[in-house]
Amino acid sequence: MKLFSLLAFILLLGSGCSMQLPPNQWQIQSANAFESYTKNFLAGHDAVAAGDLKRAIAHAKAGGDFESLARIYLGMCALRISVGRPDVCSEYQEIAEFTSDPSLKNYYALLQNTTDAMEPSLLPTPYKSFALHLQKNEYDSAFTSLEDAPLSSKLIGAALLKEHLDRTQVENILESASFYGYKKSVLYWLSVLEELSESTSEKEAIRKKIEILKRK
Repeated sequence: MKLFSLLAFILLLGSGCSMQLPPNQWQIQSANAFESYTKNFLAGHDAVAAGDLKRAIAHAKAGGDFESLARIYLGMCALRISVGRPDVCSEYQEIAEFTSDPSLKNYYALLQNTTDAMEPSLLPTPYKSFALHLQKNEYDSAFTSLEDAPLSSKLIGAALLKEHLDRTQVENILESASFYGYKKSVLYWLSVLEELSESTSEKEAIRKKIEILKRK
């Protein structure tokens, strides 16, 4: 009888807690959905990623928060850039006038490689030092500054630096993307490695790897 009463109390307590969701639950759900989108996008799970993105945007719109929505749109743009797809961040540009957070404007400038328009101190933390080195054309230092950054930030930064990376740096990025199973990133950095290779046989071997990985 005592066990039954205890179980009943726990269930009642649990149901009471579940009814008291934080008022900004939409922000938490949006952030979680976008985090899932990031992982699935980079892994090449496009159908799942599309669903994640749709949920992230829907939750942000539920709160009517244009700055949260702008972060999602800039994140979308950044991820496309990270896999070699040049992007002008048109979704962000459409709503930029409704935002006031200076970090958004500065992150957009970073993604567009307009370094003269950036204030590094106003960028998200992983990019502060990176942007400072970028402004000074210190490309090796910019790459090194991303060493302890989240992998998604490292992939984005590396893509912005692509024209200034050497073979060792590209192999470093490729190894990280491979370790996390980010197939879409692996394919992109393999193609970059092919461009850097001076050996015909190596180029052919890399192309073969890409073809095999692309097969369903």
